[in-house]
Amino acid sequence: MLPPPGALVYRPTTALAERIRYRDRTCRHPGCDVPAQQCEIDHIVPYFHRNPATGGSTIDTNLHCLCRYHHSLETKGLWTPVMLADGVELWISDAGTTAVTVTGTTQLADSSHLPKIHSKPRGTAHQRDSSTSTPAEPHPTPMPTSAPEDEPPPF
Repeated sequence: MLPPPGALVYRPTTALAERIRYRDRTCRHPGCDVPAQQCEIDHIVPYFHRNPATGGSTIDTNLHCLCRYHHSLETKGLWTPVMLADGVELWISDAGTTAVTVTGTTQLADSSHLPKIHSKPRGTAHQRDSSTSTPAEPHPTPMPTSAPEDEPPPF
């Protein structure tokens, strides 16, 4: 069976690159929201420059968008993506952590396995919306003596 046109060339055509960026919308690494237009297009199965017919084809089921940082992590083998059906990707870290990403969203398919990362440092008071009619009263901020044992530190 002959590969589709362009499959044995390293760089995707303009049309294929546009389709990949439109499909992915963002970097495909779990939790990353860098827009696809700012990402590099990466081969999931590496392109084999010496003999392209042996694997790593430049086709939509073997390409995805990765920001430069996450592309470097994938190239170093710290994270390995596997393309599943309909553009869904399974990501496996070198430590054994797994995550699933879906196309066209910045959301993880299931983030219940990730540690909770607080958006504000612990111990800071929440500020009230300035549109409320009652003034906010300052509250003393309690200093935690230690983190609960069942909650891992944010990384």
